[in-house]
Amino acid sequence: MTNTPDLTIIASPELNFLLYVHNMLDPKKRFPHNQLPNENAEKVRNKIRVQWDHFMDQLESKGYYIHYSESEIIYLEKLVENTAKQERENAAEQFRSWWYFQSDGGLQRLLEHSIATSRKLEDARGVFNLEKYPQLLITYDEVPNDFRTTVGGFAVFSQMKILGY
Repeated sequence: MTNTPDLTIIASPELNFLLYVHNMLDPKKRFPHNQLPNENAEKVRNKIRVQWDHFMDQLESKGYYIHYSESEIIYLEKLVENTAKQERENAAEQFRSWWYFQSDGGLQRLLEHSIATSRKLEDARGVFNLEKYPQLLITYDEVPNDFRTTVGGFAVFSQMKILGY
């Protein structure tokens, strides 16, 4: 979590993990590699959307963000049916290694810092009317169109959308 004078920037591991699994099931995506080949992709995508909505509902009801430790395994237990426990643990560990330990402080901190210090953030505030959302949740990739991206004082944006890639 990174704070600017009037904005909190959070690269939520929960939302990014759900997006990671969603992308894992997309044959057009080159990253991440599909570690769930025995799953019905459409069924899992629908479950991901339900879990995403549940997370957004919690943000709205609580009014603040709470990080849940080890949420990856819990999510995988809710999302997949035909993947062995060891394979689920491997998929979760691969995400954690990438998210928390890649580069100094992990991708999570890198995303938060790069958005908070980007000159493009000021432009994005005007373009996306961020004044309505004092809490900005950042994702590593684009959020699927049918996923909710705003609730209460929270807005979800991809790094590409904010940085203008």
